[in-house]
Amino acid sequence: MKAVGDTFIVPNPSNKKDHFYIVIGLTENGDPIAVNLTTTDIDRSTCFLDKGDHPWITQRSAVNFWDVKRPMILAKLEEGARHGIVKPQVPIGRGVLNRIIEAAQASRLFPDVLKRYLKVRN
Repeated sequence: MKAVGDTFIVPNPSNKKDHFYIVIGLTENGDPIAVNLTTTDIDRSTCFLDKGDHPWITQRSAVNFWDVKRPMILAKLEEGARHGIVKPQVPIGRGVLNRIIEAAQASRLFPDVLKRYLKVRN
């Protein structure tokens, strides 16, 4: 959760499903900008991931740019991880990461104020 490309799972108590997050940028003080995936409301997205793009992904999923409002707070994520609520996963591959970042930069749904923190990785 401290590096671009890190991934983690956070439970959603309202629907009893885990949400998978991908860190696509970091603010100057290290707070992560993360997107999650959805298999519903998929027609709103411009970026899709499929089985094989990451071990956690088992079906076609949309990258959810429209729910990103602000950076996450690293200290709260780390505290959640210490308590077993936030569960780090293996990082996403560079090619998939770059595809997500490029789509976020082009998306009208991703906040313009956060786009300056997104950088394609070589």
